[in-house]
Amino acid sequence: MNDLADRLKYLREKKQISMDKMCQDLKDIYCMNLAKSTISKWENGKAEPSLAYARVLTKYFDVTLDYILGLETKENNPQKNIQNINEIKLLSDYNKLNNLGKEKALERVDELTQIDKYIVDRQIDTIAAHNEHLHEEGEIEKIKQDLDDMDNW
Repeated sequence: MNDLADRLKYLREKKQISMDKMCQDLKDIYCMNLAKSTISKWENGKAEPSLAYARVLTKYFDVTLDYILGLETKENNPQKNIQNINEIKLLSDYNKLNNLGKEKALERVDELTQIDKYIVDRQIDTIAAHNEHLHEEGEIEKIKQDLDDMDNW
C-alpha cells in the first residue's frame, strides 16, 4: 500500500473529478501543464510528484503535505476547499487581465456588493463588557457612538 498514491486518488475521487478535470484545473488555476498519465502514475504508485507539484496539490486539495504523505490522518474541511478553489480561480482570471480589464472587473464587483441579494449576511456577535469607568463624564456617549458606527458598518 502506497499512502501517497492512495491519498491522491482518494482526494481526487472525493472531489468527484476525473483526471482530465484535475489536469485542466491545475492548468487554469496554477498554470501547471500535467498529462493525465502523470496523475495516473502518481495514483498507481509508479511515480511520485516533485516537491513543487506536491505543494500545489496541497493547495488544490486543501490538505497538508503530511496528510498527502500519510503522516497525518485529519483532513481539512472540504467545503473550505471549494471556496478556496473558486477564490484562486477568480484571482488567476483577474491576473490575466490588463489594467483596463482589472479596473472594469473591480467596478463590477463593487456593483455586485451594492445589491443585497449578492451579499453574505453579516452578523455581529453580541458584545458584553464591564467598564468601571462608565461613571466618567462622556464615556457612555462614546460607547453609544461606537455602537452606531458598528451599525453603519
